[in-house]
Order: sequence, then C-alpha cells, then structure tokens
Amino acid sequence: MPPKFKRPPPPKASASAGLSPDDEDAFFSRNPKGWDAIKVENIASPTKSSRDSSDSEDIPAPKRRKGKAVKKESDWTKPGAVMQVAILHACRFAPDGSRKKSSPGKGKGKAKVTRERSITPPPEVPEDAMMDAKRIIKEVFFGGEADDAAKLSQEDEEMEDEEEDPEVSALLAGARRAEEAAFKSRVYDVQSPTYDDPASPALSQEEEEDKLKLKVQWKGPALEEGKGKWAFAFNHRAPFRRLNETMQTKTKLPEKEIVLAHNGHRILLGATPKSLRMRKDTTETIEVYPKWQWDAEEHETSSTPLTSPKVDDMAPATIATQAGGTQAEEEEDDGGAVASVLVLSIRSGAHPNAITISAKRTAKVSSVLTKYLQKVGENPAALDVLGGAGRGKKTVKLSFDGEELAAGASVGSVDAEDEDMWDVVGL
Repeated sequence: MPPKFKRPPPPKASASAGLSPDDEDAFFSRNPKGWDAIKVENIASPTKSSRDSSDSEDIPAPKRRKGKAVKKESDWTKPGAVMQVAILHACRFAPDGSRKKSSPGKGKGKAKVTRERSITPPPEVPEDAMMDAKRIIKEVFFGGEADDAAKLSQEDEEMEDEEEDPEVSALLAGARRAEEAAFKSRVYDVQSPTYDDPASPALSQEEEEDKLKLKVQWKGPALEEGKGKWAFAFNHRAPFRRLNETMQTKTKLPEKEIVLAHNGHRILLGATPKSLRMRKDTTETIEVYPKWQWDAEEHETSSTPLTSPKVDDMAPATIATQAGGTQAEEEEDDGGAVASVLVLSIRSGAHPNAITISAKRTAKVSSVLTKYLQKVGENPAALDVLGGAGRGKKTVKLSFDGEELAAGASVGSVDAEDEDMWDVVGL
C-alpha cells in the first residue's frame, strides 16, 4: 500500500513583515498583492518536524481508476449458435429412452437428477376476449368489415322496428309453405316409389338417372279396387320394403303376408335394385303374391333366396341379356349348373371408347377377345389371341384391374361385376 502524503502547513510570515503568526488567513487578507508583497527570504520553509506534526492534514493516495469493461459478445452472433441451441432444446425434451443418462461414477461433478416433464395447459381464453380478437382481426385484414352476425342482428332489429305489410307477410308465408311442400315431395320421391301418372311431380335429371321403372303385377285374387297392375319410378338404392309398404295399402294385407318376386326368385325386403343388379335403362317386372299362394305354388322351395354378407336381405342377381332385354337369362352348361352372364366394358389403346359385351362367366378369355376384335373391326386371324399359338403375330391379352388373364382362363375367375372396365393389352 503506498504511503500517505501530508499536506504541508501554510507558510508563516515573520514578525518583521507585520503579520500575526497565529492568524493563518491574515497573510491573504492583509496582502492583496499576494506573493509579490512578500520577500522570499523572510518565508520560513517547513521543517521535518513540522511535516511530522499532527497539525498537518493527511492526503489520501489517489485511487486507481478501473478500466472500462469490454462488453462481451453475444453467443447468438457466433456461427452455429442457433443450431447448438436447437440441438440442446431437442436433447432436453427428448424421450427418456433416447436421452443418455449420466452415471455418478463417470465424469466430474454431481450426477444430473432426471425430472419428469410437466406440460402446463394453456390458459383458457374468455369467449368475450376471443370474439373481440376475431373482430379486430377482421377489421385489420378485411378492410374493417363488421361481423356478419352483427350485421344480421342489426338488420333483424331494424326489420322488427318497421311495421310489416300484411300483403308482404302473406306472400312470404305462401312462399314458405310452397317450399316446405316441395321439399317434402322431393324426400318422398327419393325414398319411396312414385306413381307413373301425370299427377306425379317432375323429376330432375339427376333423380331420373338414379331411378328405374318397375311394373308391378298382382298374382293373387282380384282386388276390389284396380286391375292389379301398377307402374312405379323406383329409386335404384331404395329397399324393396318401401314397395311392400305400398302394396300393403293396395292389397289390405300385412307385411308378412306379401311376397315380392322377380323372375321366379323371391325378393327379400332388405334388397335394393342396385344389389340385384337391375339396370336403369330397362323396365323390370315385379310379381306380388299373397304368401299362401306363393307357398302353394312351391316357388320358395324351388328358388331359395340368397343373402349377402353386407345386406341381410338379398335375392339372386338379375342378369341383363346381350341384346339389352329386360328378362334375366339362365343357361345351363354341360354340368347342369346355372351359369350367370357377365357384362364387360372393354377398351384398348387403339379403340379408347368402351365396347359392351355380354358373356357367360365360364366363357374363355380367347372367345371374348375374338368377339371384341370383330366388334371394333379388327381381324382376329391376324392377331395372336391364344397366346403363343401364332408365330409372327402380335399378341393381345385381356386384363382386368392390372392383372392379365391367360387365354384359357374364364372371365368369371376374377372378382368382376357388370359394366366393370376391362383392358386389351397389345392392341
């Protein structure tokens, strides 16, 4: 520590100079000229004893000035700092299985204590605050338009304040009743059979495309009203239970005493025209029997109705003929079993427009290909239809859903339905 400095006492003038030695300020108060009026030889210089005396004032040593602290550079300015923080954040919130746990035996310092993560749910926002926020956002980003609900409420209040004109209110009420009646008729028309007479409402194009015509014939005793023949425009996806309900009103019989049949097969009430593969461009005939007469004619034992895993009530499929007829076609093969007919829509690269061909499910692929080539104007003899039989000829194959079928395979070997698209490969 540096030594302390003592301030020397003020110079004392001698008595010859006319100054009082006890008055320290007398030197400056009585000598306006300052040091010019004092002779140097008359000034007594301070001695060592006067310096060491307690009358002198201690002067502390000057303090060392601290240098200006240099501001530390932020860690964010270093290259790769953001990536390091992201990695640390990912490691901090990583699952326990992927995080490396520190062991107390390795490394220096205390082992880190693993704590379970706690997720604090966000605070609930009051509904009023949320509505205000939405309103502000709409005003900022959408040109200051007011809320539609507020507009409607204001318009409703203005309309309530005004007196309603009786003529206007009557017109509005009439239009409302007409709209409700039209809606009810559309619902009934979509879900239930509609009589094919001039009194029926006009159907839209979309509804007409989704309907098919049914001719219903009563096979029981003569009815009191009507001849027992009706024509319906029936929805393609509606269950036949609705037709049964209509027949209940016509025949005065309960539901269980009415049997619907098509081409000798009983139609169960859960089946639909679509599930029975009835075509929309044809007119199908439905027979209605009283149950006692159906049992007497043994129709039920000769043709047992089938069921589907998706629909509990299902009847055997109706197959369209090649000429587009309305009657189902049943043909027997050599084994005596009934072979159904499949309607194929076939196209090729040279002929992109699909051609419809009807064939048995047991028909060979080669015969179907030959029939298709004849329809599109190609010469089957100039192409290899049998697959390797004709040398130097272009091979053509029939494909369904990306799977090529061999020439000797049957078209019923794949899970295809009527009017599914088939492709001819190689043409």
